[in-house]
Amino acid sequence: MAWRVLLLVVVVVAGCTSPTTPETVGFSRLSAGASSYSTSTGITERERTVICDAGTWAAFWTRMHAKSGAEPPRPAIDFSTEMIVAVAMGARATGGFHITMPSAKVEAGVLVVEVVSQSPGASCFTTQATTQPVDLARARPFADVRFEERDVVFNCG
Repeated sequence: MAWRVLLLVVVVVAGCTSPTTPETVGFSRLSAGASSYSTSTGITERERTVICDAGTWAAFWTRMHAKSGAEPPRPAIDFSTEMIVAVAMGARATGGFHITMPSAKVEAGVLVVEVVSQSPGASCFTTQATTQPVDLARARPFADVRFEERDVVFNCG
């Protein structure tokens, strides 16, 4: 009887540590808020980008700030231990649009990044200026990255 209980315990534990079970990773956005890193950028097309070296990071940062004219200091990234994940929504005709990466997980060795694109509902008042939302995050390096997209409409009071 005791060997049957032991066998059952071994089977249950092995099932809980299956390699297909999603594992949460250390993933941190460069923006502390719930909104996009920036909504006024020089990136006018939709993009999903992984940046793995300082030269590409410098070029992306410059392109992102091309619209503002004043380029702020670029956050320091140690590319031997981390990479940058960048998502851009593309140009929108008004304000009220945001893009964020609220979480990431590892599935079968692939970094899976959640991307949420938020647009304003019909009852929202928005600025009448073109916006280009971008979000940035840092993560440990992965050879493969996949983006899981979710669109959300924010309805105002």
